[in-house]
Amino acid sequence: MTFLEKIKPHLISNDLLIQETVLQALHDFPNVPEEWTVELLKEAFANKEKQTSILIYIEKQTINEEAIKILIENIPLMDQSKIHLTLKLLDHIDQELALKYREPLERIIRKDLWPLYEFLINGTEEEVYTEYGKTLNALERADSYQHDLYIKAKKLASCIVQKGWITEDEIDTLIQEELKQHGFSYNGYLAVYMIGLLKLEKHIPILASLLVRDDDILLEEVAAALIRFQSDEVVKEVEPYLKREESIIFASSVIENIKSDLAVQVLRRPTVRQKNLMSKIYLSKHFVINYLKRHYLKLATI
Repeated sequence: MTFLEKIKPHLISNDLLIQETVLQALHDFPNVPEEWTVELLKEAFANKEKQTSILIYIEKQTINEEAIKILIENIPLMDQSKIHLTLKLLDHIDQELALKYREPLERIIRKDLWPLYEFLINGTEEEVYTEYGKTLNALERADSYQHDLYIKAKKLASCIVQKGWITEDEIDTLIQEELKQHGFSYNGYLAVYMIGLLKLEKHIPILASLLVRDDDILLEEVAAALIRFQSDEVVKEVEPYLKREESIIFASSVIENIKSDLAVQVLRRPTVRQKNLMSKIYLSKHFVINYLKRHYLKLATI
């Protein structure tokens, strides 16, 4: 029985504890069926008691056309204090779908995103790369983390990958140059992101080695990229980092989200289970602090 087969009967539950457990299990998993996201969105708007949890935990999932229709219908009726949770879902919307539903979405999505959506569809390779470079430079020059600008950079990076405008050799060169530096730049963060999008398996050992770095953005991109592979090779490469204090938090997160028998075996080992309990405590604190920091920085720019 696969992970998804085990989860399916409990996807929607009247028991709030079971519902929360299911949502947590799906949060970082990259292969959640789109129809599940639709079901969860319907439940979020039908059951206000679950709304906040559902909207938070599905933020990384694909928002398809049916999901967009649900959001368009329900966002105007929401408690204003929760609307920011739905806006995070729209960070990942496909630009063609956004333009298809532009009229109802214009009152929801930021005005500056519409020219970007059109640009991602119609821009030439040279134009997209030029804008990508400008965005990276703006991120590097900023005094603090700029969420909206980083999302823009990721959309441009995704466009470059989807249109085949970057090769594996070029990504290799980018990563090797970053490894020579004292710390990763935004160009490096997005090279890691591209590795995950393309599932370049030869980079798994390098990505695993980065789990010891003290850099929140890098660690989040590395973890997300490794989880995308959903392979036992990732489990084998990451396992040694469960034994190191500086890497156990993100190493645990990666292996917990590789839904394979080997991953379960590794996490059940006595020494790993003991350390994993402590990592969960630290991980919760880390993400709460990190979320609050970024959330209030974002509010400060509104």
